[in-house]
Amino acid sequence: MDIAEHVKAENDLKALKMMGGDIDSYIATFTKLMKMAGYRENEHGALNLFKKGLPDGLNIQIINNNDPVPDTLKGWQECACQQQLKYLQTQEFIGKKKANPYAAVLAKKLGARTH
Repeated sequence: MDIAEHVKAENDLKALKMMGGDIDSYIATFTKLMKMAGYRENEHGALNLFKKGLPDGLNIQIINNNDPVPDTLKGWQECACQQQLKYLQTQEFIGKKKANPYAAVLAKKLGARTH
């Protein structure tokens, strides 16, 4: 990879935001750009960039609902998936959204991770 691709990947990574509640796409894109930009998963900077791209409310839920608060990128990603699923299920329960097929897919993925 040439230097221009590396710089573009880093700029794209810094600008990346989770959109439309789709945590899986955000994680996949983040992971791809992180590798292209030369970050390693265990670097503190990678975790900070990941958090920066999440909605503030999701970061707050992760902090408030996890003891201890995750301190690795993988841990934060897993908690983000769990909290996003809870949010989608809550929204569905209170009737703000119709049945969300994304919530079912996310729940199935989380179930596979814990077994």
